[in-house]
Amino acid sequence: MDEGTPNVPLHALTGPATMTTSSRSARTWTPVLLALFELVVYLSNDMFLPALPVMRSDLSADTRLGQQTLTLWFLGGAVFNLLLGPISDRFGRKPVLLLWGALFCASSLVCATTSDIAVFLTARFFQGTTVAAVAVCGYAMIHETMDEAEAVRALGLMSLLTVLAPAFGPTLGGIVVEWWAWRPIFGLIGVAAMIAVLLIAWLVPESQKAHSRTALRTGEIMARYGRLLRNPAFTVNTVSAAILFGGTMAWIVSSPHLLLDLRGYSPIQYGLTQLLVFAGFMIGAVVISGQTSALRKGGFTRAGITLALAGGLLVMLPGWVSESVWPLLAGVFVYNVGNGLTFATFQRMAIDGSVEPAGAKMAMFATAMVSCATLSSLLASFVEQNMWHFVAIMFVGSAIVVSAIRLRWRYWRVLESSGEQT
Repeated sequence: MDEGTPNVPLHALTGPATMTTSSRSARTWTPVLLALFELVVYLSNDMFLPALPVMRSDLSADTRLGQQTLTLWFLGGAVFNLLLGPISDRFGRKPVLLLWGALFCASSLVCATTSDIAVFLTARFFQGTTVAAVAVCGYAMIHETMDEAEAVRALGLMSLLTVLAPAFGPTLGGIVVEWWAWRPIFGLIGVAAMIAVLLIAWLVPESQKAHSRTALRTGEIMARYGRLLRNPAFTVNTVSAAILFGGTMAWIVSSPHLLLDLRGYSPIQYGLTQLLVFAGFMIGAVVISGQTSALRKGGFTRAGITLALAGGLLVMLPGWVSESVWPLLAGVFVYNVGNGLTFATFQRMAIDGSVEPAGAKMAMFATAMVSCATLSSLLASFVEQNMWHFVAIMFVGSAIVVSAIRLRWRYWRVLESSGEQT
């Protein structure tokens, strides 16, 4: 599981963007406001989780349709990534991000007011498309304006802030549902998103220099994506991050059934439990954000994969499944520590591994991430009676597959450096 070292610093390729390196306030506001907007976008899913049973009853939807309100959100985040990459490479990051921010506000309003399950599902899909805009445009801004050490720290802190969505979101949603109703969740999210979008429009400058923008030519776009797929440094790190994230998503989509339906948790109890288990990701993100040495980051990412495997094995412990929920929660916590240790470093290593435009790279990275999340959500909809085992299998399987991929990459690099053929 050799982690390698980033070999193509992105900021060296793009140079100082519209936001100059001397603009300390802009460099401070950019990651903070992007993280704030990303947090609001993810809250549209996580605050909604404890409201699922009430929403199903209100809109006369069965369990399968209720699960699709989550699946379509993830699907929306998956289908636009490859399109938004070239568009943002052509027109800039900020205009695309603001346009999708407005779409998110409108779709949140629809979710808050409609009584038609078909319209609700459609609005959920368009809410999810904003995930693509944040992942492609927002993260490209970070990579274009910061060097490696700054970017890893910023990504770690952004991960720390955005993990507040699955940590605090269910608690906030549970409070709103118990004291008010489920519809105001989307009204509050829409207002928060509008504030975040206005602040981004005011305080965050465009990160992409005009002369670095590329034309929208289908042949060039496809060739660019093809080169990324053939780039092992980009592909291995992207796939590693996406697979581990898929394991976390298996828990997120399974937890309402496991805790609310089967264990009888109240919405607030459910939210507090999520806060507990996602504290693990926060711990991992804080630890890795302070690491700038490539050697130390490599050790921490290997430790992160090991912890992810340990978390899955803890969930699988025999004899405890029917008696206590604590092995499950402890396993999720440990897995999340491992994911927090690896995510920011894997992303930066993927981005620095290629000379292609940042929009294309983030589009591919985000597509992999959301595709794994969507796959986890789809699989969960078919294993309703065995979700505990599903989470355990996803955790263990994700860690093993990532380990195998990175070991194979290490073997290939050793052979390449010695001049041998694979």
